[in-house]
Amino acid sequence: MLVCIDCAYGDFNLFIFMTTKTNTHTDWNLLKLGTVISLEYGKPLLNSKRKLDGKYPVYGANGEKMRTDEYYYDKKSIIVGRKGSAGELNLTTERFWPLDVTYYVTFENKKCNLMFLYELLHTLKLPKLATGVKPGLNRNEVYSIEVKIPALPEQKCIVEVLETWDEYIEKLEKIIRLKKKTKKYLMQKLLSRKLRPNNFSGEWEYIRLSNIAKTSSGGTPKSTNEKYYQNGKIPWLKSGEIRKGRINFFKNYITEEGLKNSSAKLFPMSTILIAMYGVTAGQIGFLQKEAATNQAICGILPNSKYDSTYLYYFFLTQTDKLLKMGSGAAQPNISQEIIKDYDVFIPESIPEQTAIAAILTTADKEIEALEKKKALVEQQKKFLLNNLITGKIRLPEFTK
Repeated sequence: MLVCIDCAYGDFNLFIFMTTKTNTHTDWNLLKLGTVISLEYGKPLLNSKRKLDGKYPVYGANGEKMRTDEYYYDKKSIIVGRKGSAGELNLTTERFWPLDVTYYVTFENKKCNLMFLYELLHTLKLPKLATGVKPGLNRNEVYSIEVKIPALPEQKCIVEVLETWDEYIEKLEKIIRLKKKTKKYLMQKLLSRKLRPNNFSGEWEYIRLSNIAKTSSGGTPKSTNEKYYQNGKIPWLKSGEIRKGRINFFKNYITEEGLKNSSAKLFPMSTILIAMYGVTAGQIGFLQKEAATNQAICGILPNSKYDSTYLYYFFLTQTDKLLKMGSGAAQPNISQEIIKDYDVFIPESIPEQTAIAAILTTADKEIEALEKKKALVEQQKKFLLNNLITGKIRLPEFTK
């Protein structure tokens, strides 16, 4: 069967034909991993020898930690977590010092391309082999894993295909970072009146929030009463679920009975949500559909006196100030009174508010579209990785 994978976005096009084979891949060697590689123990390194500005990377179970002027292994290698982050993988193409909580890979023979092996190891899910209270990876268990390995030319071609997807993912990541940086700049300028949309010249003012908006907090139906939750249709948010951004996905739901028998309220679409307590205190959300919340969330209700989307973007820039105004020993607490008394900087003209909101919304939509595209390409890369590495899909030049 011929499989066509088409990935065409803008100025970047990927078009690859592959075939699936249902035979046993007699041209692939079935080998135990221990006949292909050797996992060598890393070495301890005194903290006094680690440097911020050293020449060579130091690798631990979580990846690069520091640098040193000494090196222990001077070839390209794969670092495998032995303790702590057991089974986690890192790749290095320069001289390095592997710490004693890691293994590093050396080749027993010329059977494997380094990048092919790196991708192959990712499919083996090595962290699942870790055992013990402090998870550790036994190299003998890794050695016993059976793998099918094609000849070096096919390995190289497989790696080239996967690297093409990696390059595009990297390109998307760079574009996303640039778009986010641009949006941050626009927010800083537009919300401070340093940059204004065309044709607007009216006054701006600092105004207390309570003068233009009403606020309210939510509530929690009694958790021991199943009737308040079972088969519920009303979205219900906890403060820990408030993150910067538009909210249109909900994990929890309550029933009409739960809503009526608690202090929970149904907030309308375009309500601005501010988490008041806990680790997410100060985080801002923007409801994209009706939902209720618990008592640790303050809702700023929409009305005709202001543009809700503008105010949402304004409060996104105010998290640090809100937290400084909060109180609490271990974690800051922001009261509803603090939010009511907060001074917002806002154009007197609602059309200007709307114009600013539209510019920032467009920037958000562009970022969201790019992130969805990146997620799709990552799924494609994962599909290719799992199928090319195992031979379920073959490149056409190796199926004759």
